[in-house]
Amino acid sequence: MAIDWEMLDLEPGLELLDAAFYWWEIEPTDEARRNVPEQVKRLYESLRVHWGLETWAGLEKVAEWKEFEVKDWEARLAAGEVLSDDEMELYNQARATLPQALRRKERPPRHYVTHEQLREFADKKDKKPAFLFPEVRITQTKVLEELHPTERKTLLSIIKRFLELQHIDIDQREATTKFMALTGISENTARKYLNQIKELE
Repeated sequence: MAIDWEMLDLEPGLELLDAAFYWWEIEPTDEARRNVPEQVKRLYESLRVHWGLETWAGLEKVAEWKEFEVKDWEARLAAGEVLSDDEMELYNQARATLPQALRRKERPPRHYVTHEQLREFADKKDKKPAFLFPEVRITQTKVLEELHPTERKTLLSIIKRFLELQHIDIDQREATTKFMALTGISENTARKYLNQIKELE
C-alpha cells in the first residue's frame, strides 16, 4: 500500500519509531511493528541516541538483567536459603520493577519530534528521505517514466540481470528486502521496480 505523503505532511510531529519506518518508506502497520525490519531498528536506535534517549538495546539489557535478578532470588528462596531484611528488600524491588522493564523492552517510551527536527537530523546524515523532502518524491516517481520506452526496458533488464547475478529470485517474498539491502533504496521503490521487471516477462 502506497504511503499518503500529503496526509503525513499535515502531521505536526512524528513518533521516532514511525519516523524510522517512513524514512525507509515502510508503512508502520501493526504487523510491521511486530516484526521491525533491521534497517528500521538501526535507524530508530540512531534517532534515540541523537535525542539523548535510552536505546532499545539498552532497555532490552535492563529487562534481561531484571529477569535474571528475580530468577536468582527465587532460586535461592526455593533452595531454602534465608534472606536478610536487606536482601528481601532488594528481591521485592526487583520483582516490583520487572513488569515495567519488560514493557519498556517491548515498546520503548514514545518520543515525538517535528518534521523540522527530523530534517535537521537528515541534513547531518546527508540524506533526503521522501517523507521529509517532497522534491525527492517527484524524482523517484518520474525517474523511469521519463525515459524512452526502449531505455526504460533496457534499464529494467540490467536491474533484472544484476539481481540474477546476486542469486535473487524476484518471485520470492524476500526479494524486496534483499534488493533494498543491496541498493539502499526504499521498500516502495524496490517493489515498484520488481513489479515492472516482472511485466517484462
